Amino acid sequence: MTPGSKPQWRRLDGRILAVLGVLALLSLLFLHSAGYDPATGRYVAFWKKQLVWYLLCAAVLVVLLRVPYRAVLHHAWPIYGAGVGLLLLVLARGTVINHARRWIDLRFMLLQPSEFMKVILVIALARYIRWRDDYKKLRGLVRPFAIAFVPMALILRQPDLGTALLFVPVLFVMLFVAGARARHLLLVALMGLAFLPVVFFGVLKDYQRQRILVFLGAGRDEPAAASAEAYHLVRSEIAVGSGGFFGKGLGEGDQRVPYNETDFIFTVIAEEWGFMGSLFVILLYVLLLAFTADTAISAREPSGKLLTAGVFTLLLVQTSVNIGMTVGLAPITGLTLPFLSYGGSSLLSLTLALALVLNVRLRPDYVFTDDYGAGPSPP
Repeated sequence: MTPGSKPQWRRLDGRILAVLGVLALLSLLFLHSAGYDPATGRYVAFWKKQLVWYLLCAAVLVVLLRVPYRAVLHHAWPIYGAGVGLLLLVLARGTVINHARRWIDLRFMLLQPSEFMKVILVIALARYIRWRDDYKKLRGLVRPFAIAFVPMALILRQPDLGTALLFVPVLFVMLFVAGARARHLLLVALMGLAFLPVVFFGVLKDYQRQRILVFLGAGRDEPAAASAEAYHLVRSEIAVGSGGFFGKGLGEGDQRVPYNETDFIFTVIAEEWGFMGSLFVILLYVLLLAFTADTAISAREPSGKLLTAGVFTLLLVQTSVNIGMTVGLAPITGLTLPFLSYGGSSLLSLTLALALVLNVRLRPDYVFTDDYGAGPSPP
């Protein structure tokens, strides 16, 4: 085993594992509630399928903790190429559900490559940024932005606006943590804002524009005649508000919100456990983010610091947007709530992300070479 690759098991972050365990239990509890439709009496055992995925993710986590994160970085470009290749395969032969082509049918599961591409982007950026310093100049930002924008463009074609937009804060934060000049990043951000009208009218689909308009207030007062996006938001706000301070009780929710097992699982939590239960769940995410940030701050190896900073940003933005959209504080994007929403691809990809964080904690040694186990090589 090469220097710096031997795990220091005493450094395994049990705090993160404990939070994940609680989130897993809550996921199964609320997916049980989400599976029942009071209007039709129909029940779908989402929790049973999710339990299988949690067991699989636990096995994957154990295996990945034995693989040095430096080895993952060493293979960053083949991994990135495979991710882009899967996105191209989705556009060519993907399965269409609800007018979106985002999945590859593997018979035993629907694979959603865009979920994994979020983590792959963090790996690719960490590999690229770690061994270069040209990003400290304005023209040097072109390549890292290209690394992010290629998969973003493919994901927008599916279309999946929410997942594509996650790449932007991850890219900016990782560059900033690496030492890119704030004024350069601000200039790029302002240039991007200038193109927003072009994106809104020329790139977004009609329903995506409608979601933004609903977020800004259009169509909420007449939900019966409004779009599906307005209906979803109104139903979500009713469900959240009906929970009151302490909720109706586990399994006692009667407000059916479309996609309440995936995008709107937080509405089930708010209705059945109320404000206090919702606050408890939010606290769990705050702890998870705090422990991830602690790993990023304490990491001695720059590539490990970049990996954990990217994962922190990914978790922060996805959690904030999902919870925000259920109460009208963010547009409806279709992003899942990490580790609580139903879905194999989402759960597995986020497990891979936290496996990187735990891996960095296990291997704190500073590494001076670019190529794992070899010598310096161009990125």
